[in-house]
Amino acid sequence: MTRLIQPLMALGMLFSIGLTTSGDTLYLDDGSVLTGLVIQDTAHDCVIANARYGDLLVEKSHILYQEINTLVDTLETFTITRDAATVISRIQRTVPDLTADTTRFKLLVPGEVKAICDSDGLEIPFINRLIGNNSLVALNTVDLAPDTLSLLATSLQDGMIQPTASGHLAFKTQYIPDQAKTIRVVLKYPKTFKLQSITPEPQLQLDGLIIWEQTLKRQQKFAPTLVFTP
Repeated sequence: MTRLIQPLMALGMLFSIGLTTSGDTLYLDDGSVLTGLVIQDTAHDCVIANARYGDLLVEKSHILYQEINTLVDTLETFTITRDAATVISRIQRTVPDLTADTTRFKLLVPGEVKAICDSDGLEIPFINRLIGNNSLVALNTVDLAPDTLSLLATSLQDGMIQPTASGHLAFKTQYIPDQAKTIRVVLKYPKTFKLQSITPEPQLQLDGLIIWEQTLKRQQKFAPTLVFTP
């Protein structure tokens, strides 16, 4: 569960929360400093994962300055359901370059899309067409706020968890970018799961939360994998 953090001075605390690895830093209006890895960033709030306190929700109104250690090109979040049958994903998609006379555009998103939001967290209406394990969603440009550059799609993905030869289950996603980029992958899972292996080594591992981050060259493969038993 993400914890909401109010100004820390109001609680009589002034401290810096740190990671064993370099991370992102939030400077708050009460003088406190939070260091961790940002796993969600909207116009209104920011969620930062910290090695000691888990994932913390901070309202943007309390953030004086936000320092990102690494410019992340792709940030994707996956949540494994308690029955280990489905993965809920939150995937960012870039709005394509649109001409002045464009009234509708389409995006291809893995899984069955349930919602699409803009950077302010406002839901955008869409028409969904399933094509195999993907959704082809159509959106009207009139529904987007001016200067909207990216959208966040929430979808249900079956097939991301497969049985292994050893009798366990494995979550796996894969990236092979067509250009150099930094990818941050956030995986949330029920704390009752027993973990067997994690590859590659994550930037941060907490109870119920794993974060991988890797800067890739063009056509370099990146395949975050978790092997577990429910």
